[in-house]
Parts: sequence; C-alpha cells; structure tokens
Amino acid sequence: MVDVSSQSRAWKRLSRSRSAWIGTTIVLALVLMALAADWVSPYGPQERAAVGSHAAPSAEKRRRPRRAGLMTLDEWNAERKAIWSRPSPSDDEPNGIACPHCGEETLDRSPGKMLDGSPPRMEIHCNSECGFVGRRIA
Repeated sequence: MVDVSSQSRAWKRLSRSRSAWIGTTIVLALVLMALAADWVSPYGPQERAAVGSHAAPSAEKRRRPRRAGLMTLDEWNAERKAIWSRPSPSDDEPNGIACPHCGEETLDRSPGKMLDGSPPRMEIHCNSECGFVGRRIA
C-alpha cells in the first residue's frame, strides 16, 4: 500500500513542473479534438467529399497565361536544337584579345567547344612565334 503523504508529495512536485503542465495541456487538447470530431468534420469517416477528388487538375486549371517575353519549353528546346545542330567551325577564330607576350591577336581554339568549370572557359592561343596558350571566360 502507498503512503498518503508520498502521494501528496508526488502530486505537489508534479503540479509545480512546467513540462508536466505542457504535456497535460497537449493530451487534453487531443482528447477534446477527438470528442468534437463529429461536430467539426462535415463528412463521416467512410464518406468522400466528391467523386474524383484525388484526380489530377484539369488542363484549364494547370495552364496559366504566359508572362510577356518568356518562351515555352518547346520553343526554347527548338531554338537550342537549331543552335547546336549548326556545324561547328573547325578553324580557329580571332577573338579580339591581345596576346600578353607579343601583343598580337589571339585565336579561339575549337570555337564550338567550351571547357567545363565555373564560369565556363575557352582555350585561346597566339598564332605568332611566341606560342602563348591560355584560357578565357566563354
């Protein structure tokens, strides 16, 4: 048998504990929500709100007007495909950058190819006798 004085001491200690009051409040709130569920919910546990409520949105709801100046994905892909389907020039192209060694104009090596990195780069070289090879930001 439990001593009455130990029960009262335990109750006093529990009633002074902040975490005990928070836990009791949460449990009571959950019990009250469960008891009031029949009055709060418009549908019973076995009813559905509407037929097809889990269906995907219709096409009218998904389509939004396009903002001015923006392309659709198909237009963007078609444009990129046209750009990348062009034959890439195999000859080196002058780029208007002066060689740091001799001052002559440098050339882009393989102008259709970029080197990986952030930012992407292109390899350049000098066509004169100095033999400079470097990289520029693409």
